Amino acid sequence: MSRIDVLNILRKEKVISIVRLEEPKKIVPVIEALIEGGIRIVEITMTTTDPLMTFRKAVKHFSRDVILGVGSVVDEMTAQQMILEGAQLIITPTNRRETIETAHRYDIPILSGVLTPEEILRAYEYGADMAKIYPAAFFGPNYIKAIKDPMPQVDLIASGGIGVKDVVDWIKAGASGVGLGSALSHRGLVKKEDYEGITANAKKVTKLVRSLK
Repeated sequence: MSRIDVLNILRKEKVISIVRLEEPKKIVPVIEALIEGGIRIVEITMTTTDPLMTFRKAVKHFSRDVILGVGSVVDEMTAQQMILEGAQLIITPTNRRETIETAHRYDIPILSGVLTPEEILRAYEYGADMAKIYPAAFFGPNYIKAIKDPMPQVDLIASGGIGVKDVVDWIKAGASGVGLGSALSHRGLVKKEDYEGITANAKKVTKLVRSLK
């Protein structure tokens, strides 16, 4: 799948499920629950316990079912390693030209973490495919609208502290999509192995997104 293909799917689906686990063995049932709820893009963060083993398990079981991305990538070496392991999307908390260039060398899209208008513009000058506004919840959906007014050409992903019920507001404000972590696969649900709860959360958000189409 090409970089453009992945970006088109992201623009259509609008939701990235951010998975951060303390027990790598639970990655399979967690992603199964997300898929059951309609999620098609999953980000496994590098802050997960044993992220390499966790990601390899995900690739083994789900490489044909979902787009598997890697998040919390802070340098180009990590980006390259995870792309070679099968990552189809790179998500970073900061904006580094070298990491963007590494992703594009392998035809992999990258979402660069930014906050201010200057950082957003710099990310686009560096070649980032989308700018990830983080931490978005501290500023609210109106911040997206304020950014898009003078820079309508930028693709923005909102991430950080967003709840399921807030998704519609962010997208209506102009976000191309949202990243949802604990709103979908909350640590308490994972700990209790309440995978039905994760599926229920995923169904809620996918239903909300479909209502916008």
